[in-house]
Amino acid sequence: MEAKRAEYETWLKRRQAFLAKADESVTAIYAKMRPEAASQQLTAMDSEAAAAILTRLEPRVASAIMNEMDPGRAARLANVITNTPPKEPVPFRPDEGLKPPPEPRSETGNGRPQNSEKSG
Repeated sequence: MEAKRAEYETWLKRRQAFLAKADESVTAIYAKMRPEAASQQLTAMDSEAAAAILTRLEPRVASAIMNEMDPGRAARLANVITNTPPKEPVPFRPDEGLKPPPEPRSETGNGRPQNSEKSG
């Protein structure tokens, strides 16, 4: 039990230090920027600092900024925000993602008329 408490206290201290990195004035600057410009700057920034700023922004503003980011970078920042370790990337296999086109339907099908006027 004591070990769990110590682990929690360590996590809490790290979390508080993480949030302290996002000073209110810096956050206000990013809140007023265009999402495209803010995403470029946050992409170039340290992940913890960028994630700290995003957590201080209103959700609508933060989501607009993250929407402009490269999906991989946005996912890494989301992992930092949620304190989740990143997953190993799944290799792209072109042959697995492609499905054959659907077969065209037969006109004769089940013998029922297609037009409701014919079905009397």
